[in-house]
Amino acid sequence: AGLRVTAGGAALGATDASGFLRGAVRGFDGDRVTLALTPPPGLRVAGAAERTATLQVVAPLGGGTPLPQALRLRATLTPLERRYVVLVRTDGRSGLPVRVFDRVLGETDASGVTQLLLRAPPGDEITVSLDTRAQPRLRPANPTRVFRLADRDDAFVFRQDFAEGAPRARRSTATPRGAPRRL
Repeated sequence: AGLRVTAGGAALGATDASGFLRGAVRGFDGDRVTLALTPPPGLRVAGAAERTATLQVVAPLGGGTPLPQALRLRATLTPLERRYVVLVRTDGRSGLPVRVFDRVLGETDASGVTQLLLRAPPGDEITVSLDTRAQPRLRPANPTRVFRLADRDDAFVFRQDFAEGAPRARRSTATPRGAPRRL
């Protein structure tokens, strides 16, 4: 409903709740007319938004006045954004911030789980990471996953087990004893 249609630049109207539009296009049998489709806000036309149709006149059996043939046009509308769920599951690590494109959108709970509901355009990718900076002994550090977004609502699972390691060594900037020094 609400798909606006123009023919040759002239507005024909918008489709009703059942997806139909009744309008008149003037022309002769065999004329080609360009139909432009404009979707309602939040939707896009799948495929070409401009289509060409040929006007046809049908003569009734037994004679009489020729009648114009109805134009039939099928258009599929899809959302500009879809909903995606990301389930993050760790091996029981609580308090880990979950980042999407470097923004913290959640944190793992006491059982090491969180879920996020995201809205994004289909065809994009989302980058999800677990921020381990507050727990420097966890390995791997700051694990990341990239998910490709389909043209449908979808769900993803980010499963991560950790090992405990020694904290990351800090690099010393001091010059070792006996090493030459630059003057």
